[in-house]
Amino acid sequence: MAEKAVRIEGMFPSGTALPVAQAAPAASSAPASSTILSGSVTTSGTVISIAANKVWYGYFGLSATLTGSAKTAVVTVQTVDGGAVPAPSVDLISMNLVTTALTDSVHGDGRTNYIYIHGGTSGTDISATVTGDPSSLSATAYGYVLA
Repeated sequence: MAEKAVRIEGMFPSGTALPVAQAAPAASSAPASSTILSGSVTTSGTVISIAANKVWYGYFGLSATLTGSAKTAVVTVQTVDGGAVPAPSVDLISMNLVTTALTDSVHGDGRTNYIYIHGGTSGTDISATVTGDPSSLSATAYGYVLA
């Protein structure tokens, strides 16, 4: 049987592997502390506010618990201003919790990928809306303003 040479991506022509460790990013690649925009709510309300003509880059997280049989709670996070992108009708993150007669408690956690939100021409609030009565809730935003 004939031998075949196999080249693995990431290897030098001599067959030795590339170094795995990479240099740490330069300190200048981190966002300035003045651009960080994060927030959190535990009921319905504004999580963060993005100024007009600014772009926010970050992610959202939700954590909620519902206790008691035969209950429902829905939590959504959306932009509020009609000029914002994405539009107010788009759920940035949403969670639906339901208990039945057989289950007394449910818990959910979720997180978005990193996303961009444009504040529109007049700025926008990012708000959490809660229907039902979760026993605990945390809606959070972590990110920074790009422009």
